[in-house]
Amino acid sequence: MEEVKFGTPINQKFGKTVVERELRIVGGYKPGSELSRDLIAYSNVYWAKKIAGSISGGPIGNPVAVLTTERVNFTLCKSMGDLLRSGFVMNDQA
Repeated sequence: MEEVKFGTPINQKFGKTVVERELRIVGGYKPGSELSRDLIAYSNVYWAKKIAGSISGGPIGNPVAVLTTERVNFTLCKSMGDLLRSGFVMNDQA
């Protein structure tokens, strides 16, 4: 996590080439952007999207939701895949 705070090259590459592209983040990964400031939170949404793709199918077609306590602006994520609902823990919308 300390590496994320300092923006090491490998974390920057992951943010730009994986998270930004897969979630189609508005504004992308730039210095000072929400994605660069909260890379761990957005990376967790990326992994939730990947996991949702493997569990949302099946005979019932289970919907998958992602709830977080982290600072994620879900409106910036234009490609949520099989994540049908998103929100923050302990709010009415979630």
